[in-house]
Amino acid sequence: MEKISKRKSDEIYSKLKEDIITGVLTPGEKLSFRKVAQNYNVSMMPVREAMTRLHVQDLITINKKTIRIKKLTASEVEDIFQMRFKLEAMAVEKAMFNIGDQEKDELLNTVAAMDRMRHQPAEWQKLNKQFHLQLYRYANSKILQSTLENLWSSVEAYMHLYVVSRSTDHTLDISHKEHLELIYLVYRKEAAQSVDLLYRHLMNTKQVILQELKQLGG
Repeated sequence: MEKISKRKSDEIYSKLKEDIITGVLTPGEKLSFRKVAQNYNVSMMPVREAMTRLHVQDLITINKKTIRIKKLTASEVEDIFQMRFKLEAMAVEKAMFNIGDQEKDELLNTVAAMDRMRHQPAEWQKLNKQFHLQLYRYANSKILQSTLENLWSSVEAYMHLYVVSRSTDHTLDISHKEHLELIYLVYRKEAAQSVDLLYRHLMNTKQVILQELKQLGG
């Protein structure tokens, strides 16, 4: 019985997280334990377990009986991207010493897959996250990787808004070129240029997210 409950909790957690990331559930939207339980035809226990995991990941807020999809403020977005830049720059500088031909080809394959998915925003978004975390994984630092994954999760709902608002051939061409350039700069161990490109890449993303947040009344 415990295994069934755990499996149900995992399923609910995965579905809710996917709905948050892809914008099915929007920032600020209200949820309830009872409604989610009814939607999935399960008891309250696996729903509470799933919600607790989402709360720990800062994807939802729970205030007494009120549950909402986490809605960031402009100040929080600024802080997150400042932290992301500092930590991702550190990861890039550490990773470049562990990237050879095989790692370069793995990154290039991910970027090629992104280009094939340019007209499928949700899939492109997943591959974009995969590319960046794949690059940072070569830094061989579990604590750095874990921290970056949590920071990415905190803005994933807004990354979906970014992808949808930016998904034109022109802007995706720019993103594609920047990803390729980053791979080769890191491969050639050009630290200053890699960090500079990463900064421009992240700040551009941040500005679009802030614009979308303003549209949401944040």
